[in-house]
Amino acid sequence: MATPTVSFKIKFRRSTTDNMPGSLVYVVTYRRQNRQFTTDMKLMESEWDAKRETISLCGNIERKNELTAYLKRIKIDQARLRSITTEFNDTGMDFTIDDLSIELQRRINQQSFFEYAETVISHLNCLKKIGTANNYRHSLNSFKNFRQSKDIRMEESSCSLFEKYEVWLRERGVKPNSSSFYMRNLRAIYNRAVEEGIVKDERPFRKVYTGVERTNKRAVTLSDIKRIKDLDLTDYPLLEMSRDYFMFLFYAMGISFIDASFLKMDNFEGNELVYRRSKTRQRIDVPVCRQLRNLIDKYHNADSDYVLPIICNSEKSERKQYESMLHRVNSNLKKIGEMLDLPIALTTYVARHSWASIAKEKGVDIVIISDALGHENIRTTEIYLSTISNSKLSAANEMIVADL
Repeated sequence: MATPTVSFKIKFRRSTTDNMPGSLVYVVTYRRQNRQFTTDMKLMESEWDAKRETISLCGNIERKNELTAYLKRIKIDQARLRSITTEFNDTGMDFTIDDLSIELQRRINQQSFFEYAETVISHLNCLKKIGTANNYRHSLNSFKNFRQSKDIRMEESSCSLFEKYEVWLRERGVKPNSSSFYMRNLRAIYNRAVEEGIVKDERPFRKVYTGVERTNKRAVTLSDIKRIKDLDLTDYPLLEMSRDYFMFLFYAMGISFIDASFLKMDNFEGNELVYRRSKTRQRIDVPVCRQLRNLIDKYHNADSDYVLPIICNSEKSERKQYESMLHRVNSNLKKIGEMLDLPIALTTYVARHSWASIAKEKGVDIVIISDALGHENIRTTEIYLSTISNSKLSAANEMIVADL
Protein backbone atom coordinates (compact mmCIF):
# COMPACT_ATOMS: atom_id res chain seq x y z
CA MET A 1 0.00 0.00 0.00
CA ALA A 2 1.40 3.40 -1.00
CA THR A 3 2.39 5.81 1.76
CA PRO A 4 0.04 8.83 1.82
CA THR A 5 1.82 11.99 0.68
CA VAL A 6 2.00 15.27 2.53
CA SER A 7 1.52 18.46 0.54
CA PHE A 8 2.54 22.00 1.44
CA LYS A 9 1.00 25.04 -0.24
CA ILE A 10 1.08 28.79 0.27
CA LYS A 11 -2.04 30.93 0.12
CA PHE A 12 -2.54 34.68 0.30
CA ARG A 13 -5.21 35.98 2.64
CA ARG A 14 -6.28 39.50 1.75
CA SER A 15 -6.73 42.10 4.44
CA THR A 16 -10.29 43.04 5.33
CA THR A 17 -9.15 46.69 5.25
CA ASP A 18 -8.49 48.41 1.93
CA ASN A 19 -4.89 49.22 1.01
CA MET A 20 -3.50 47.19 3.91
CA PRO A 21 -1.19 44.16 3.59
CA GLY A 22 -2.59 40.66 3.81
CA SER A 23 -0.97 37.54 5.29
CA LEU A 24 0.72 34.48 3.88
CA VAL A 25 -0.87 31.24 5.03
CA TYR A 26 0.63 27.73 4.99
CA VAL A 27 -1.76 24.90 4.07
CA VAL A 28 -0.63 21.38 5.00
CA THR A 29 -2.63 18.46 3.55
CA TYR A 30 -2.40 14.82 4.64
CA ARG A 31 -4.94 12.08 3.99
CA ARG A 32 -7.36 14.64 2.56
CA GLN A 33 -7.31 16.71 5.72
CA ASN A 34 -6.04 20.30 5.83
CA ARG A 35 -4.47 22.44 8.51
CA GLN A 36 -3.66 26.13 8.07
CA PHE A 37 -0.95 28.29 9.66
CA THR A 38 -1.12 32.07 9.41
CA THR A 39 2.44 33.38 9.25
CA ASP A 40 3.77 36.81 10.22
CA MET A 41 4.77 37.48 6.59
CA LYS A 42 2.81 40.44 5.20
CA LEU A 43 2.19 41.22 1.51
CA MET A 44 0.31 43.73 -0.55
CA GLU A 45 -2.00 42.08 -3.10
CA SER A 46 0.23 43.36 -5.92
CA GLU A 47 3.10 41.33 -4.44
CA TRP A 48 1.23 38.03 -4.81
CA ASP A 49 1.26 36.01 -8.05
CA ALA A 50 -2.14 34.30 -7.82
CA LYS A 51 -1.58 32.22 -10.95
CA ARG A 52 1.68 30.70 -9.75
CA GLU A 53 0.69 30.87 -6.07
CA THR A 54 3.92 32.47 -5.02
CA ILE A 55 5.45 35.81 -4.09
CA SER A 56 6.05 38.27 -6.91
CA LEU A 57 9.39 40.06 -6.55
CA CYS A 58 8.44 43.68 -7.19
CA GLY A 59 8.99 47.11 -5.68
CA ASN A 60 12.27 48.84 -4.85
CA ILE A 61 15.51 47.06 -4.04
CA GLU A 62 14.89 46.94 -0.28
CA ARG A 63 11.43 45.45 -0.74
CA LYS A 64 12.70 42.87 -3.21
CA ASN A 65 15.27 41.83 -0.61
CA GLU A 66 12.52 41.49 1.99
CA LEU A 67 10.39 39.39 -0.34
CA THR A 68 13.41 37.23 -1.22
CA ALA A 69 13.92 36.65 2.51
CA TYR A 70 10.28 35.52 2.71
CA LEU A 71 10.89 33.01 -0.08
CA LYS A 72 13.90 31.65 1.81
CA ARG A 73 11.79 31.23 4.94
CA ILE A 74 9.16 29.35 2.98
CA LYS A 75 11.78 26.96 1.57
CA ILE A 76 13.13 26.37 5.07
CA ASP A 77 9.64 25.55 6.38
CA GLN A 78 8.97 23.25 3.42
CA ALA A 79 12.21 21.42 4.22
CA ARG A 80 11.13 21.20 7.86
CA LEU A 81 7.87 19.53 6.86
CA ARG A 82 9.69 17.02 4.62
CA SER A 83 12.08 16.20 7.46
CA ILE A 84 9.23 15.73 9.94
CA THR A 85 7.36 13.48 7.50
CA THR A 86 10.48 11.35 6.92
CA GLU A 87 11.10 11.02 10.66
CA PHE A 88 7.49 10.01 11.31
CA ASN A 89 7.54 7.46 8.48
CA ASP A 90 10.81 5.98 9.76
CA THR A 91 9.22 5.17 13.12
CA GLY A 92 6.75 2.86 11.38
CA MET A 93 3.96 4.25 13.52
CA ASP A 94 0.78 5.80 12.19
CA PHE A 95 0.46 9.58 12.51
CA THR A 96 -2.22 12.17 11.82
CA ILE A 97 -2.43 15.62 10.26
CA ASP A 98 -2.53 17.04 13.79
CA ASP A 99 0.74 15.27 14.69
CA LEU A 100 2.37 16.85 11.65
CA SER A 101 0.92 20.28 12.36
CA ILE A 102 1.95 20.36 16.01
CA GLU A 103 5.51 19.30 15.23
CA LEU A 104 5.84 21.75 12.34
CA GLN A 105 4.59 24.63 14.50
CA ARG A 106 6.98 23.62 17.28
CA ARG A 107 9.97 23.66 14.93
CA ILE A 108 8.97 26.97 13.37
CA ASN A 109 8.80 28.48 16.85
CA GLN A 110 12.19 26.96 17.72
CA GLN A 111 14.03 29.03 15.14
CA SER A 112 17.76 28.73 14.75
CA PHE A 113 20.01 31.72 15.34
CA PHE A 114 20.63 32.42 11.64
CA GLU A 115 16.99 31.97 10.68
CA TYR A 116 15.73 34.19 13.47
CA ALA A 117 18.31 36.87 12.66
CA GLU A 118 17.13 36.86 9.04
CA THR A 119 13.53 37.46 10.14
CA VAL A 120 14.64 40.35 12.38
CA ILE A 121 16.61 41.94 9.53
CA SER A 122 13.66 41.52 7.17
CA HIS A 123 11.34 43.15 9.74
CA LEU A 124 13.69 46.10 10.20
CA ASN A 125 13.82 46.62 6.43
CA CYS A 126 10.01 46.65 6.36
CA LEU A 127 10.08 49.37 9.01
CA LYS A 128 12.59 51.34 6.87
CA LYS A 129 15.22 51.02 9.61
CA ILE A 130 17.80 50.37 6.94
CA GLY A 131 20.86 51.44 8.94
CA THR A 132 20.10 49.06 11.82
CA ALA A 133 19.24 46.27 9.37
CA ASN A 134 22.60 46.76 7.62
CA ASN A 135 24.45 46.70 10.94
CA TYR A 136 22.74 43.44 11.89
CA ARG A 137 23.52 42.03 8.44
CA HIS A 138 27.26 42.83 8.71
CA SER A 139 27.38 41.28 12.19
CA LEU A 140 25.46 38.17 11.14
CA ASN A 141 27.72 37.65 8.12
CA SER A 142 30.79 37.85 10.37
CA PHE A 143 29.28 35.32 12.79
CA LYS A 144 28.35 33.03 9.89
CA ASN A 145 31.98 33.13 8.70
CA PHE A 146 33.13 32.15 12.18
CA ARG A 147 30.63 29.28 12.19
CA GLN A 148 31.55 28.32 8.59
CA SER A 149 27.82 28.78 7.81
CA LYS A 150 26.84 26.05 10.29
CA ASP A 151 23.69 27.26 12.06
CA ILE A 152 22.89 26.73 15.75
CA ARG A 153 19.68 26.53 17.70
CA MET A 154 18.95 29.71 19.62
CA GLU A 155 19.23 27.88 22.93
CA GLU A 156 22.77 26.79 21.99
CA SER A 157 23.97 30.39 22.39
CA SER A 158 26.46 30.30 25.25
CA CYS A 159 29.27 32.26 26.88
CA SER A 160 31.89 29.83 25.61
CA LEU A 161 30.62 30.12 22.04
CA PHE A 162 30.89 33.90 21.94
CA GLU A 163 34.21 33.87 23.80
CA LYS A 164 35.54 31.65 20.99
CA TYR A 165 34.05 34.05 18.43
CA GLU A 166 35.80 36.96 20.16
CA VAL A 167 39.14 35.13 19.99
CA TRP A 168 38.50 34.34 16.31
CA LEU A 169 37.91 38.02 15.59
CA ARG A 170 41.02 39.10 17.49
CA GLU A 171 43.20 36.57 15.64
CA ARG A 172 42.06 38.12 12.36
CA GLY A 173 43.12 41.60 13.43
CA VAL A 174 39.64 42.93 14.23
CA LYS A 175 39.92 45.90 16.59
CA PRO A 176 38.14 45.86 19.99
CA ASN A 177 35.54 48.46 18.94
CA SER A 178 34.69 46.50 15.78
CA SER A 179 34.47 43.27 17.76
CA SER A 180 32.22 45.03 20.27
CA PHE A 181 30.07 46.33 17.39
CA TYR A 182 29.43 42.76 16.18
CA MET A 183 28.75 41.50 19.71
CA ARG A 184 26.29 44.28 20.53
CA ASN A 185 24.30 43.66 17.36
CA LEU A 186 24.19 39.89 17.89
CA ARG A 187 23.17 40.51 21.50
CA ALA A 188 20.34 42.78 20.32
CA ILE A 189 19.07 39.98 18.06
CA TYR A 190 19.29 37.47 20.92
CA ASN A 191 17.47 39.84 23.29
CA ARG A 192 14.61 40.15 20.79
CA ALA A 193 14.27 36.36 20.85
CA VAL A 194 14.19 36.49 24.66
CA GLU A 195 11.44 39.12 24.59
CA GLU A 196 9.39 36.98 22.20
CA GLY A 197 9.72 33.94 24.46
CA ILE A 198 11.71 31.96 21.89
CA VAL A 199 14.63 31.35 24.24
CA LYS A 200 15.35 31.73 27.95
CA ASP A 201 17.86 34.47 28.73
CA GLU A 202 21.17 32.80 29.62
CA ARG A 203 23.16 36.04 29.12
CA PRO A 204 25.62 34.47 26.65
CA PHE A 205 27.38 37.79 25.95
CA ARG A 206 28.28 38.62 29.55
CA LYS A 207 31.94 37.55 29.23
CA VAL A 208 32.80 39.26 25.94
CA TYR A 209 33.70 42.91 25.39
CA THR A 210 30.70 45.07 24.44
CA GLY A 211 32.01 48.49 25.41
CA VAL A 212 33.44 51.32 23.30
CA GLU A 213 37.08 52.30 23.63
CA ARG A 214 38.09 55.93 23.20
CA THR A 215 39.49 56.26 19.68
CA ASN A 216 42.02 58.67 18.21
CA LYS A 217 40.66 62.18 17.89
CA ARG A 218 38.96 62.78 14.54
CA ALA A 219 38.90 66.56 14.41
CA VAL A 220 40.90 69.34 12.75
CA THR A 221 41.58 72.85 13.98
CA LEU A 222 39.80 76.03 12.94
CA SER A 223 42.87 77.02 10.88
CA ASP A 224 42.61 73.68 9.04
CA ILE A 225 38.92 74.34 8.39
CA LYS A 226 39.91 77.70 6.86
CA ARG A 227 42.49 75.98 4.65
CA ILE A 228 39.87 73.49 3.48
CA LYS A 229 37.39 76.31 2.77
CA ASP A 230 39.91 78.49 0.91
CA LEU A 231 41.50 75.74 -1.19
CA ASP A 232 41.23 76.62 -4.89
CA LEU A 233 39.56 73.63 -6.55
CA THR A 234 38.25 75.41 -9.63
CA ASP A 235 39.92 72.88 -11.94
CA TYR A 236 38.58 69.92 -9.92
CA PRO A 237 34.76 70.22 -9.84
CA LEU A 238 34.18 66.89 -8.09
CA LEU A 239 36.65 67.75 -5.35
CA GLU A 240 35.09 71.20 -5.06
CA MET A 241 31.63 69.72 -4.61
CA SER A 242 32.88 67.31 -1.91
CA ARG A 243 34.68 70.16 -0.12
CA ASP A 244 31.51 72.26 -0.24
CA TYR A 245 29.44 69.39 1.18
CA PHE A 246 31.99 69.11 4.01
CA MET A 247 31.65 72.82 4.74
CA PHE A 248 27.84 72.52 4.59
CA LEU A 249 28.03 69.91 7.37
CA PHE A 250 30.30 72.15 9.42
CA TYR A 251 28.21 75.31 8.97
CA ALA A 252 25.11 73.31 9.93
CA MET A 253 26.55 72.58 13.39
CA GLY A 254 28.07 69.25 12.45
CA ILE A 255 24.96 67.75 10.89
CA SER A 256 25.49 64.11 9.85
CA PHE A 257 25.80 63.39 6.14
CA ILE A 258 22.69 61.20 6.12
CA ASP A 259 20.58 63.95 7.68
CA ALA A 260 21.98 66.54 5.25
CA SER A 261 21.22 64.21 2.32
CA PHE A 262 17.54 63.97 3.21
CA LEU A 263 16.95 67.64 4.07
CA LYS A 264 14.06 69.10 2.08
CA MET A 265 13.13 72.69 1.35
CA ASP A 266 10.10 72.36 3.61
CA ASN A 267 12.56 71.86 6.49
CA PHE A 268 13.03 75.64 6.42
CA GLU A 269 11.20 77.56 9.14
CA GLY A 270 12.08 81.21 8.71
CA ASN A 271 15.86 81.48 8.86
CA GLU A 272 16.31 78.02 10.37
CA LEU A 273 16.62 74.49 9.07
CA VAL A 274 14.55 72.25 11.32
CA TYR A 275 14.93 68.48 11.13
CA ARG A 276 14.93 65.35 13.26
CA ARG A 277 18.06 63.25 13.49
CA SER A 278 17.59 59.96 11.69
CA LYS A 279 19.43 58.17 14.50
CA THR A 280 17.58 59.51 17.55
CA ARG A 281 14.55 61.40 16.15
CA GLN A 282 15.69 64.39 18.24
CA ARG A 283 14.62 67.77 16.82
CA ILE A 284 17.49 70.04 15.75
CA ASP A 285 17.14 73.71 14.78
CA VAL A 286 20.03 74.96 12.64
CA PRO A 287 20.47 78.72 12.19
CA VAL A 288 21.09 79.42 8.49
CA CYS A 289 24.24 81.55 8.53
CA ARG A 290 25.38 83.47 5.45
CA GLN A 291 27.94 80.80 4.48
CA LEU A 292 25.35 78.04 4.69
CA ARG A 293 22.86 80.05 2.64
CA ASN A 294 25.49 80.58 -0.09
CA LEU A 295 26.04 76.82 -0.40
CA ILE A 296 22.31 76.16 -0.52
CA ASP A 297 21.94 78.72 -3.30
CA LYS A 298 24.88 77.16 -5.13
CA TYR A 299 23.71 73.55 -5.09
CA HIS A 300 19.94 73.48 -4.71
CA ASN A 301 18.12 72.34 -7.84
CA ALA A 302 14.94 74.40 -8.24
CA ASP A 303 13.11 71.34 -9.60
CA SER A 304 13.94 69.23 -6.55
CA ASP A 305 12.37 69.05 -3.10
CA TYR A 306 15.78 68.25 -1.59
CA VAL A 307 18.18 70.94 -0.38
CA LEU A 308 21.23 69.19 -1.85
CA PRO A 309 21.39 67.22 -5.14
CA ILE A 310 22.16 63.90 -3.47
CA ILE A 311 18.75 62.21 -3.70
CA CYS A 312 17.10 62.45 -7.11
CA ASN A 313 14.67 60.59 -9.35
CA SER A 314 16.45 57.34 -10.05
CA GLU A 315 15.90 53.61 -10.26
CA LYS A 316 18.25 53.36 -7.29
CA SER A 317 16.66 53.52 -3.86
CA GLU A 318 17.12 56.70 -1.85
CA ARG A 319 19.30 54.78 0.61
CA LYS A 320 21.56 53.52 -2.19
CA GLN A 321 21.88 57.03 -3.61
CA TYR A 322 22.89 58.37 -0.19
CA GLU A 323 25.42 55.55 0.35
CA SER A 324 26.88 55.98 -3.13
CA MET A 325 27.34 59.73 -2.65
CA LEU A 326 28.82 59.26 0.84
CA HIS A 327 31.41 56.89 -0.62
CA ARG A 328 32.32 59.34 -3.40
CA VAL A 329 32.49 62.35 -1.09
CA ASN A 330 34.68 60.56 1.45
CA SER A 331 36.99 59.36 -1.32
CA ASN A 332 37.35 62.95 -2.58
CA LEU A 333 37.79 64.35 0.93
CA LYS A 334 40.66 61.94 1.49
CA LYS A 335 42.39 63.43 -1.57
CA ILE A 336 41.78 66.96 -0.29
CA GLY A 337 43.24 66.02 3.09
CA GLU A 338 46.35 64.69 1.36
CA MET A 339 46.64 67.87 -0.73
CA LEU A 340 46.63 69.95 2.47
CA ASP A 341 48.79 67.48 4.40
CA LEU A 342 46.21 67.29 7.19
CA PRO A 343 47.17 65.23 10.26
CA ILE A 344 44.14 62.91 9.91
CA ALA A 345 42.14 61.38 7.07
CA LEU A 346 39.42 63.81 6.06
CA THR A 347 35.86 62.40 6.07
CA THR A 348 32.35 63.78 6.47
CA TYR A 349 32.46 62.73 10.13
CA VAL A 350 35.42 65.06 10.72
CA ALA A 351 33.11 68.04 10.09
CA ARG A 352 30.85 67.00 12.98
CA HIS A 353 33.74 66.21 15.29
CA SER A 354 35.57 69.42 14.40
CA TRP A 355 32.55 71.62 15.07
CA ALA A 356 32.28 70.15 18.56
CA SER A 357 36.01 70.40 19.29
CA ILE A 358 36.27 74.00 18.07
CA ALA A 359 33.21 74.94 20.11
CA LYS A 360 34.88 73.48 23.18
CA GLU A 361 38.11 75.39 22.50
CA LYS A 362 36.11 78.62 22.19
CA GLY A 363 34.69 78.12 25.66
CA VAL A 364 31.20 77.02 24.69
CA ASP A 365 29.55 75.42 27.71
CA ILE A 366 30.31 71.70 27.98
CA VAL A 367 26.60 71.06 28.47
CA ILE A 368 25.95 72.44 24.97
CA ILE A 369 28.40 70.18 23.18
CA SER A 370 28.64 67.42 25.82
CA ASP A 371 32.34 66.84 25.39
CA ALA A 372 32.66 66.41 21.61
CA LEU A 373 29.37 64.73 20.72
CA GLY A 374 29.54 61.22 22.00
CA HIS A 375 33.15 60.09 22.36
CA GLU A 376 32.27 57.93 25.32
CA ASN A 377 28.49 57.81 25.66
CA ILE A 378 26.35 58.97 22.76
CA ARG A 379 23.17 58.46 24.81
CA THR A 380 24.34 60.93 27.45
CA THR A 381 25.35 63.33 24.68
CA GLU A 382 21.89 63.25 23.14
CA ILE A 383 20.24 63.73 26.54
CA TYR A 384 22.36 66.84 27.17
CA LEU A 385 21.74 68.22 23.71
CA SER A 386 17.99 67.81 24.05
CA THR A 387 17.97 70.26 26.96
CA ILE A 388 19.78 73.09 25.16
CA SER A 389 17.80 76.10 24.00
CA ASN A 390 17.93 76.99 20.31
CA SER A 391 19.25 80.47 21.15
CA LYS A 392 22.32 78.99 22.85
CA LEU A 393 23.00 76.68 19.92
CA SER A 394 22.60 79.57 17.50
CA ALA A 395 24.98 81.76 19.51
CA ALA A 396 27.54 78.96 19.65
CA ASN A 397 27.38 78.42 15.90
CA GLU A 398 27.66 82.15 15.16
CA MET A 399 30.78 82.33 17.33
CA ILE A 400 32.41 79.49 15.40
CA VAL A 401 31.62 80.50 11.81
CA ALA A 402 32.40 84.18 12.50
CA ASP A 403 36.11 83.40 12.11
CA LEU A 404 35.61 81.83 8.70
